[in-house]
Amino acid sequence: GELGPNDSGVILRTTDGGESWETIFSADSLAIRNICIVKEKLYAFAEKGGPSSSYLVSTVLSASSLKWSVRPIPYKPLEQLGLPKIQVYNDVIYFVDSDYNLKKLQDDTLSTVVHDVSIFDINEHGLLFVGHGTNGITGTDLRIYFSEDHGMTVDTLSPHPPIFSSNQLSYAHARLLPDVFLIYFTYPDGMLRSFDRGDTWEVNDPLDPFDFGYPALGGGY
Repeated sequence: GELGPNDSGVILRTTDGGESWETIFSADSLAIRNICIVKEKLYAFAEKGGPSSSYLVSTVLSASSLKWSVRPIPYKPLEQLGLPKIQVYNDVIYFVDSDYNLKKLQDDTLSTVVHDVSIFDINEHGLLFVGHGTNGITGTDLRIYFSEDHGMTVDTLSPHPPIFSSNQLSYAHARLLPDVFLIYFTYPDGMLRSFDRGDTWEVNDPLDPFDFGYPALGGGY
């Protein structure tokens, strides 16, 4: 079924496409921020008493009786604006930690993939990410990177048009397609796109951020 989070520490499950829901977890003291499923295990990142405290909630969904683990963790998926971005690829959870490093959580073990990351996209085509500037790179010198082996080796892509800078990272998104790299940015909004895997870049007209998922389906832009 599908799972949905809210800010009152409740996790719901549906098995009929959303017609009906059942509560499978409830803790008034927690605020559930993100939910993801790896194999048969559910993970939820939560806060308690504000953003300074972070918890990991987990259970095995295939068990006949759900037994929940709630434990404090020394890391926290980064929130620039809105909810933090969590991605699952190849049974591994990826997110940008509050230290602006891309982390992966695999079999409950946390490790760093690459440093100095603001936004990213990871899938079978590799890892596309934008630096944050913590290494002294700021403003219009903000760089875009690509790793075909998911972080083992990283290539710095050709400089992009100066229309995109570090103050436009709020609500920004990255999309990695087989031969197309897309970076959506805001304030003012627009999109960088490359059809040659980052050798050259062009600027697309502004678009609605809610339409940005469309390129991932193989059409448009």
